[in-house]
Amino acid sequence: MKVKKNFIYDPSLVLFLPLYELDGTSFMDKSHYGHLATVTGALWRPDGRSFDGDDYINCGTADILRQTGAQSMFAWIKPTSWDGTPGIMGRGSMATSNTSQGGIGLFISAGVLYLQHNDGVTSSNTASAFTLSLNTWQYVGFTWDGTTNAGGLVFYLNEVADSKTCPVASIIANPTDDDFFKLGRRSSLGGYFYGTIGEGLHHSRVLTASEAQQTRLVTKWRYV
Repeated sequence: MKVKKNFIYDPSLVLFLPLYELDGTSFMDKSHYGHLATVTGALWRPDGRSFDGDDYINCGTADILRQTGAQSMFAWIKPTSWDGTPGIMGRGSMATSNTSQGGIGLFISAGVLYLQHNDGVTSSNTASAFTLSLNTWQYVGFTWDGTTNAGGLVFYLNEVADSKTCPVASIIANPTDDDFFKLGRRSSLGGYFYGTIGEGLHHSRVLTASEAQQTRLVTKWRYV
């Protein structure tokens, strides 16, 4: 992976959204896939997109965004409320009640960072050890090796890592609900983000700890 101030080259980067430079109601993401993203609500501002509890960004249903195994997601966020277990980013349904739908993504509950993972049969939430802060920029994310091995799931908050065990070994490829990759919403049932999302990245592999930190270090100048 090669990282520069305004550019990241990595063949595994399947979605890259530097929202601070992507204005308008639709735009192409900055990965080499060029996914068309459509905005509902979320207003552009110089540090990203502002979400006020009923906004989200739909990044489409391309097969490359339907990762079923090893993957990584990271985002710079500045939340302003924990209301409604807000979703940060993910694909498919990130709601526990939608057990059969399938999906994976990051959300927040009472300030704690979680990963939702639905394999089409079992819907599970894994809590990180991290409690986030309101009105503060934070670099959050996870890597998952696609297994139920101990330590196969790793959360990140800024420079700190937290290893966990994922209770499912795969994610259903074609969920029937919310079958698109999104930022700012957990599912069609709600779970909207409040605050600003500066950028989001999705990789089709596990980033190493040094790669995760490299990405944070070269992008944090914009936020902190």
